[in-house]
Amino acid sequence: LSLLVIASLILGLISLSPAANSLTTNLEIQAITDSNSGEVRLTFNSKIARASVRSYQITATPNTPNAASYSKTFTKKVSGYVLQRIPALTPGTDYKFRVSIRTTKNRVINSANFNFYTRSIKPTTPVITRAFETDSDEAVIYFDAPANDGQTPVLYYTAKANPGNATGTTLQQGSGSITITGLTKSTTYTFTVIAHNINGASIESKPSLPVTTLANKIIRVAPASSSGSTLAAPAFTLSSSSQSVTVNSAITTVTNTPTGGTIASYAISPAAPAGLTFSTSTGQLSGTPTSTQSSTAYTITATNASGSATRTFTLTVTAVVYAVGDTGPGGGTIFYVASTPFACGATLATTCTYLEAAPTTGTNLWTDANYPWSGNTVNAVAGGTNDGIGYGFKNTVAIVDQAGGGSDAGKAGTISRAYRGPNNLNDWFLPSKDELNQMCKWAMGITGGACANTGLGAGGFQSSRYWSSTEFSASQPWMQNFSNGTQENSRTKGQSALVRPIRAF
Repeated sequence: LSLLVIASLILGLISLSPAANSLTTNLEIQAITDSNSGEVRLTFNSKIARASVRSYQITATPNTPNAASYSKTFTKKVSGYVLQRIPALTPGTDYKFRVSIRTTKNRVINSANFNFYTRSIKPTTPVITRAFETDSDEAVIYFDAPANDGQTPVLYYTAKANPGNATGTTLQQGSGSITITGLTKSTTYTFTVIAHNINGASIESKPSLPVTTLANKIIRVAPASSSGSTLAAPAFTLSSSSQSVTVNSAITTVTNTPTGGTIASYAISPAAPAGLTFSTSTGQLSGTPTSTQSSTAYTITATNASGSATRTFTLTVTAVVYAVGDTGPGGGTIFYVASTPFACGATLATTCTYLEAAPTTGTNLWTDANYPWSGNTVNAVAGGTNDGIGYGFKNTVAIVDQAGGGSDAGKAGTISRAYRGPNNLNDWFLPSKDELNQMCKWAMGITGGACANTGLGAGGFQSSRYWSSTEFSASQPWMQNFSNGTQENSRTKGQSALVRPIRAF
């Protein structure tokens, strides 16, 4: 009788309706544990017969705004206990995890939700922007805050001088400066900065450029006039004490009004940033900054025979902020904005925040057309596939550089790298698997999770398959189906699919 019952249950599982979805104890998340930073290991137990499984999908949905989400489908037949690594999550974030299995009968079986809070971490390394001597025993170090505070606020920063043991501390969360006193005169120093949060200290920053303290302590004494009359000490006001502008935008010219003795000359410390000009005869600061910088204080000093006076001007230069749907620097459309910067570029040596799709209207537009992926049937990327956000450029360079057909004209990678766009930029590439999924989500009007068909059709996409630069195997790349939102590996490299280049910045 028990054998008949078991057979009946198996028959019922196999004959489930393709359109049905269910929540069942036959699929349960057993445990989730922290692994590396922003990474967990998830164990689930499937009591579904291995032969009935077509694929399984793991999703991680954050309950915190702007945190990274995760969704990935695995084309594996699994049963029993399965351990899966889940990377690229945001530390210090409450997540809702779910496992779904799609059967060979196209039935979707979902586990119950499993809530897990990824632990916060130590901050990443701050960056010293400049250091300069301010006296025979003193120096000031300016720094930028870490790119990631570890999902818990920075409490304070410490700076250390080398040689010696002189240190300085500032209680703040963001970028700023630290003054170190107790230095030795006429001595060359380098400085490092460390950020601290509740989890501990960051890695020590790279050393600053060398700084040599002054030979003598600064002492200001107004000289006596030999003519019997005394020149008044200089005094002045600035037309502006602080400004914040975006990079490549002109500042409002900073002028001054003398209110004391005649001023002989002006000086500024530290030196005016790239793109700005300072006049030592008029004390005027003007121009257009060409790079971003955190809030930086510049001391303007006016001098005459009776002494000197100082005023401070603070300048902040921020990056241009884009939103999804904006026109990017390449003339295309921004379709993805990362909550935290990601590694990007041909060697992953730079950081980016945005992904931009090639335009299909306007000047030097891109026309989606079908191309073979490559003339090769060996892996272009040594050591496996790179499907994450930021890997598209690296993948595409590897495809084009590959001998034996990778760089042939008229192939997906080559035609993407050859595109220049409306603004003649040379960093367009074939998107990685995850970058292509983000473009599909934008096309379908989806803000979270995986892509699915909503029929919105943004960005002039065709309802067909588009190539990614990620390999599933030596002969099959990953594609995204823009008619139903799924990712597939159903075509070989010699077959054709549509291409839409993107760029990251």
